[in-house]
Amino acid sequence: MSEDQDPKYKNQRHQAEVYRRGVGKTYPGVGDSFSGVGDTFPGIGTLPHVGETFPGLDVSSLFAGEESSVAFGDLDELESRIGYAFHERMFLERALTHPSYANERKGTRRHNQRLEFLGDSVLGLIIATALYQREEMEDEGMLTKHLSALVCERALSSKARELDLGEFLRLGKGEEAQGGRLRDSILCDAYEALLAAIYLDGGYLAVRDVALRLHKVELTELQSPLPNNPNYKGLLQSSVQARYNTQPTYHIVDEHGPEHRKMFVAEVRVMRERMGRGEGRSKKLAEQAAAEEALSSFVKST
Repeated sequence: MSEDQDPKYKNQRHQAEVYRRGVGKTYPGVGDSFSGVGDTFPGIGTLPHVGETFPGLDVSSLFAGEESSVAFGDLDELESRIGYAFHERMFLERALTHPSYANERKGTRRHNQRLEFLGDSVLGLIIATALYQREEMEDEGMLTKHLSALVCERALSSKARELDLGEFLRLGKGEEAQGGRLRDSILCDAYEALLAAIYLDGGYLAVRDVALRLHKVELTELQSPLPNNPNYKGLLQSSVQARYNTQPTYHIVDEHGPEHRKMFVAEVRVMRERMGRGEGRSKKLAEQAAAEEALSSFVKST
């Protein structure tokens, strides 16, 4: 058997290519290049090598009993779009499998919900680190606001659409008929699952490289914050108190999304009349967003 055919050598070449793409890259507006595999960080330890086997992770057992003969879309094309070639393509196939498809074929294929859970945390770490490296962003509230905006359902479903990820998804017949390929929640989940699949297949450096490349425009176009992030709730309270001699009240009117990525919707009311509405990944952020909208309307009416 030649080296080109030997799986051992193919795996080594795959790891070398991932390493070549990921180590030492710089991202304008994101920060200095990461120093690479094997560096030791205080309190963290040594980063694992790209493609290194995770403790307790038996790839063969992960996919035991799953069908692999059912054709997806052109996965080579998808790999080209994301700039990453999978060593174990079953990771990618699972990331593209919606629960509705798996439920119709009980015992033959698992779905992407667990990968979506992992991908949410992996992407959050990557984007949070990139924001932290922006030294001009000293205010924690501004960092949180930018992070929420960059990883919210709307932003990630938009990224999925840029990749035309919907065309590669496996959906159940009912979900397909209801337009699931275009639904924000499904596209967002699939995008996060895709990043988790890259993480498990190639390691942190590989997924970091892909994520920073895909989010490069948004990260570089972030505006530097004002020295003091406005306290919209405080400003609105002062304005309402001066005009009406009363206080605005805040009400959480909706919650949606999975527990690890829940979004809150808040309304602010003055004398029982709704003045503003906002959404955020915490009740506090949702109330601030509602106050910002209300303050804008309040100023225009003066």
